[in-house]
Amino acid sequence: MDLANSLGIDMIICDHHIPGNVLPKAVAILNPKQEECSYPYKELTGCGLGLKLIHAFCLKNDIHEKEVLQHLYVVAISICADIVPITGENRVITALGIEQLKNNPPTAMRILKKVLGLEHKNISVKDIVF
Repeated sequence: MDLANSLGIDMIICDHHIPGNVLPKAVAILNPKQEECSYPYKELTGCGLGLKLIHAFCLKNDIHEKEVLQHLYVVAISICADIVPITGENRVITALGIEQLKNNPPTAMRILKKVLGLEHKNISVKDIVF
């Protein structure tokens, strides 16, 4: 981080763990578990926070949100793999992402489903976790 700062590179940190007492010097730290953070949902994964950052970037730069939302399956996989509570926003993102995996998976996921013998199965959280 110090090297990036010394080179004039702005850094944005996305983290979902409880922060330590000393925070890195960054332009922004997106972490709902910071004491002063008012964001109402505290259980997003790092990937979920990345989704929020990219979504905000799209809104600010007049990029249609479908560009972000077509990748919800990746965030759903991160939620399942990280074993975070599937409540609130995580529940919605997971449900929408699993729908993408079921109905319109990208090529790599379609191949992975076939290799794993899941091509005709309704994918569930349990399938992703295990």
